[in-house]
Amino acid sequence: MVLGLVWVAVDPGLIAALGGLFLVLAGAATLIPPTGFGLLVGMGRMAGRGLTARAIRLLDGSRHRLAPALSALSLALALAMGMGMMILGFRASVDDWVERLLRADLYASAPERALAADEVERLQALDGVVAVSTVAVRQLPDGTRLTAYRLPEQAWSGFEWLAGDPDAVRDGFERGRGVAISEPLARARGLAPGDELDLPLPDGARRLAVLGVFRDYSSDAGFVAIDAGQLPGSGSVDSVGLYAAEGVNRGELERQLDSAFGDADLQWIGPREIRDQSLAVFDRTFRISWAMAVLVGGIALIALVSALLAHGFERVQEYATLRALGLSPSGLFRLVVIQTLALTVVATLLALPVAATIGV
Repeated sequence: MVLGLVWVAVDPGLIAALGGLFLVLAGAATLIPPTGFGLLVGMGRMAGRGLTARAIRLLDGSRHRLAPALSALSLALALAMGMGMMILGFRASVDDWVERLLRADLYASAPERALAADEVERLQALDGVVAVSTVAVRQLPDGTRLTAYRLPEQAWSGFEWLAGDPDAVRDGFERGRGVAISEPLARARGLAPGDELDLPLPDGARRLAVLGVFRDYSSDAGFVAIDAGQLPGSGSVDSVGLYAAEGVNRGELERQLDSAFGDADLQWIGPREIRDQSLAVFDRTFRISWAMAVLVGGIALIALVSALLAHGFERVQEYATLRALGLSPSGLFRLVVIQTLALTVVATLLALPVAATIGV
């Protein structure tokens, strides 16, 4: 178990994560039975001399049969809880990233086409718009995704910098001294601020310095961010962010857009709607993960029930003795329920630290 944790701590790669997780679970599987039955013994002592104590002591007499079921249930619960913790943590990170990134009051684009330079100028000329940001995405011949930004001051606070001084990155970016890259690209290519990146731009190959690394969840492959002034072309962009003046509400801005672009195929959306749509996509993507967690828990529950049934058949003579001594059928039913609950409680308690380890 310790070896798995050390492996994950030393090597951040995927193989290390999977191998380390296997070693952690294997180590936990050997520790769960003695720890669990130790807890059951303690629970039996605390219960006194009644039916509850008797039911728990009967469990201790079948360690060899119940130990695998207890391990299976604990590990299944740990995996399900750990998976849930990771998904919820990732969802919170994505939510925070989207909310931080979207600084504009409205985002305008046209379906299936780029916005021309004159349309961008008309958007910027709207009453109540104090600034605009533009985004143009290009795919370079080598497969690198290049995103050209034109960013006002308000937009820079949307970046979460993981490496590089924010002020130095902004200054170098706007002066065309280099580029910023997203975290996935930096991790895939082993890049850091100060390194150089060769880009086959439309006007010829250029070697540009990496100024900073920012957090991004929009692409697994990552992308390169460059100032729009460094990218030659027609000036067309994929989307425009509109920053309203103080006191101008969204409804007024939308009325101006409808009046100026009513006949065009322009569409606009607010940051709240983008956030909701992004999280909806996230939830749909990880729905199968929740289903798998429930399935794992269900399989472990079946294993527990099977072990308890085997335990019941093994103890049938002892149950008959209890019936002869006056234990009613309802009392026997209570005994079985107490045993089931005791095993479930112990399995849950043992699963919590394993789940926390998996989640970390």
